[in-house]
Amino acid sequence: MAGPSRIDELRKKFDENPRRYFAPLANEYRKIGDFEQAIFICQEFLPQQPGHMSGHIVYGQALFESGRHDEARSVFETALALDPENLIALRHLGDIARAHGDNETARAWYRRVLESDPRNEEISAILTSIETGEPLAIINDGILQHMRVGADGAIGVKYMANEDAEVVGMLGSGGMARSNLEAFLCVRRIRKVQVFSPTPANREAFAAEIRARHKLEAVVCDAPEQVYRGAHIVAACTDSAVPVLDGRHLETGSHIVNIGGGGLPDAASLARVDVYLRFGDAPAPTGRPDLKFDDEHLTWSAGPEATKGKRGHGIALPDKLVYLEDLVTGRKKGRTSRDQITWSERGNLQGAQFYAVAGRIYEAARAKGLGREIPTEWFLQDIRD
Repeated sequence: MAGPSRIDELRKKFDENPRRYFAPLANEYRKIGDFEQAIFICQEFLPQQPGHMSGHIVYGQALFESGRHDEARSVFETALALDPENLIALRHLGDIARAHGDNETARAWYRRVLESDPRNEEISAILTSIETGEPLAIINDGILQHMRVGADGAIGVKYMANEDAEVVGMLGSGGMARSNLEAFLCVRRIRKVQVFSPTPANREAFAAEIRARHKLEAVVCDAPEQVYRGAHIVAACTDSAVPVLDGRHLETGSHIVNIGGGGLPDAASLARVDVYLRFGDAPAPTGRPDLKFDDEHLTWSAGPEATKGKRGHGIALPDKLVYLEDLVTGRKKGRTSRDQITWSERGNLQGAQFYAVAGRIYEAARAKGLGREIPTEWFLQDIRD
């Protein structure tokens, strides 16, 4: 990942010669996840150099990675007008089509990639899976599970926490606490962690690990209310079946992350939330728009008597709601004041993070030659109905 020193280096060169260095600078911002800054730079300088190929590519990638697929498609099509065989543009156009369920168009773009790069195994595998439904990988989900939940927390912190948030109050000292903190470090300059969990040995071990691995100040708290003092991000990462947050202790400007605890923060925390970020809702089944729902559970039961299935909480604070799509497209703002208390949650996306993270793991494993090949014929049969 690009670091501040690389940004600073390119910024100096950019100040001296912006026409030459706007694309490299924008690309470094893209690499660290600051898509808005990357997009701003490209929008400022590309009109002055409409034939700048790398500028179009960086601009398209930043739009794509921020979820602005329609705009990204237009930029990559412009890039192809300059270079009809550009592999990055071709690949991204295929990815955009596939993300929107247009497999026929995706196939056409991916075939063009293979025409220019016939040994591209990753594209070959994707193309095969689209055309035949062949399974690509079987992946243990232990680490993946922690990565995808940590990423959820970091997305909320990125878009809703104050920019200078640097102190984390952590309730919990297990795997989810570790992965969430690691993810927070990707989007904020965390300086200090205050941790409480019921077992003293566990919280002491967590703090020692954080000091050694991340070189952070780690304070072990003897009571849960101590983690809130001066905390800019309060994260409850436990396997508790009941809420562990206590909104009475939240300080102004805090951002809340809640993992476990029955799915919702406590009533006192909810009452103090000013802005509520929800990543999204699952779409309705194909052909049944009437079956769209916003909670987390859908239950079928078999038996002579109907039973009431468990229901999730759905949209918790509709009057304070903003969706992730609204933020990345600029339609709405999230936090509008330093003093606001914010909360983010995934919503009922039904495993979207699993296949998103699994896809990146698969691509990285293929690129590095990791894993074991499983014969496709193990999954086939010649018995006809």
